[in-house]
Amino acid sequence: MATLVRRTASRLVGNCFKNRFSERELPQLRVIETEIGFAEQANDYDRVEETPSGFPFKLEDKPGTKIVTLTRDYQGESVVVEVHMTNLVTGDKGDDIDDEESDEEEEEEHEDKPEKPKQSNVPLLVTLSKKTGPSLEFRCTAFPDKIVIKDMWVTFPDDPSKDELAYEGPSFRVLDEKLRKAFHRYIEIRGITPSMINFLHEYMINKDSKEHLLWLKTLKNFVTS
Repeated sequence: MATLVRRTASRLVGNCFKNRFSERELPQLRVIETEIGFAEQANDYDRVEETPSGFPFKLEDKPGTKIVTLTRDYQGESVVVEVHMTNLVTGDKGDDIDDEESDEEEEEEHEDKPEKPKQSNVPLLVTLSKKTGPSLEFRCTAFPDKIVIKDMWVTFPDDPSKDELAYEGPSFRVLDEKLRKAFHRYIEIRGITPSMINFLHEYMINKDSKEHLLWLKTLKNFVTS
């Protein structure tokens, strides 16, 4: 009889604890479920962007990551492009795209020119490698009508210790204008063109929606587990 009473009391205490836990977590769970509903109703969360005809890259998109990787070979060179989440500009006062346009104005050295409106853009990291030797990396910002190279440096994938001491060169925007144009043409020939940006822009917007929904569902699983 005493054993039965102890078991019953233990069960009641456990149920009370579970009920208190559920009540404590219920507000968070309701908010998360509401957000999941909103995310699932969005027009772009499950939309599939078809790769445009003639797109020269193989696209790799791993769920749960914030980048998409494009790869291709060009005349014995390996071309790898890391595409990061789109910086959206909606016209709100709080929009900030890391002063990309301000940097452009400095690059063009037209201080008396009126400031251009900010645009949505896609950050890119372009790596060009050959079978042996150093690689070239370009940090770019892709706008709807052009691609701007922000930085360029040499890396040593075969000997990472050299990267720690390597001279990275001057800032890209202080290079001779002809040299800057030549490097823009250099990456364009390898497939980094404005024509592919509209596709990447829409693709990354869709990816952001999918990752947001996945993140919300992960939160829900944590709260309810």
